[in-house]
Amino acid sequence: MAVQQFSNAIPSYHKLGIMGGTFDPIHCGHLSIAKSVSALFSLEKVIFVPSPCPPHKSITEIAPVAHRFAMVQLAITDYSYFAASRIEIDRDCPTYAGDTIEEFKKYTLIRSYTL
Repeated sequence: MAVQQFSNAIPSYHKLGIMGGTFDPIHCGHLSIAKSVSALFSLEKVIFVPSPCPPHKSITEIAPVAHRFAMVQLAITDYSYFAASRIEIDRDCPTYAGDTIEEFKKYTLIRSYTL
């Protein structure tokens, strides 16, 4: 399965797409957008980043993050250029896109960001 923690052991990507969201549930629309953006910008990887506690939603109204992460893993299994990351799950809440990008910068040599 394409799950990556993004540490120093992970290869550096120069053109990385980051697809964040609640993914409750992940659906064909998410995958279609990610495929289109990947092709349009010639991305090496699109990383799906489930938000554990989205600031615009009540945590009681969404499925547990472990379930949503598992759904993402299942949905992207057939796509070698997709991966899932726990980068936000493993941080304190709330999490924001800017913080996530800064975290990715620590572990990759990203030259181009696509959100």
